[in-house]
Amino acid sequence: MLSWEQDVDGRWLRMSNRLTFHPPIGFFVEPLEGPMAGSKFFNYYVLKGNKTEVVGVGDWNSEAIPAAQLEKAVMANLEKVFHEDSAGLKEYSRKT
Repeated sequence: MLSWEQDVDGRWLRMSNRLTFHPPIGFFVEPLEGPMAGSKFFNYYVLKGNKTEVVGVGDWNSEAIPAAQLEKAVMANLEKVFHEDSAGLKEYSRKT
């Protein structure tokens, strides 16, 4: 379980995800609290030479985000998480 509070459009919301890891293949995410509660998705890894591609597949739902805006919100969140993870990995590699 991973829980946190996050500012979403000026409102602090509680987020909670159930994570199930399947190394080295990928991980399953089930948001339990927050705007994406009820969604389920799986991120898996595909080797591309000396790089790794991350593929996300799933069913995203939201009672808080209108259906017409849901895909844009999901893609924006995936991009945000990618940049946060990339920065964290770069920082980690500098320390090791």
